[in-house]
Amino acid sequence: MSSRLLIGRLLRPAIASLTTAGRRPLHCPTAIQRFPSYGPPKEPVVPKDIEFRVLNSLAKHDKIDANSLTLSTHLTQDLGLDSLDIVELVVELEDEFALEIPDADAERLLTVQSLVDWVVQYLEAKGHYNQRPGIEFLEGMTRGRPMN
Repeated sequence: MSSRLLIGRLLRPAIASLTTAGRRPLHCPTAIQRFPSYGPPKEPVVPKDIEFRVLNSLAKHDKIDANSLTLSTHLTQDLGLDSLDIVELVVELEDEFALEIPDADAERLLTVQSLVDWVVQYLEAKGHYNQRPGIEFLEGMTRGRPMN
């Protein structure tokens, strides 16, 4: 029997005893709360915050006058935007909220209020909009690390 195999057989029980449940190292106290995201759980989705972020994203567009934006503003009728402009706005919102708006939904989102409502519903359905699978956050950490 090779020495490598013999050492492996002798050390396997010692190594297994250093972990609990086969995965979590013993040096991680159970009092540390683990979150399945890049950061601690976010507060519930606040529609006013989403509204503010949507309006700010729309105001960045060069063809939109920020003073004329309200929740009831129609993107094509009131602002005179064409389909390419709306695609640019959808991409801007996807970048702002780190989500993907399906084309079928994007065609129906023609008012600012409908954009806000769609984003709020999406984020509420998703749970935490900071969710990043495969990364854990230990309380007191400033950055996440990959889970084992």
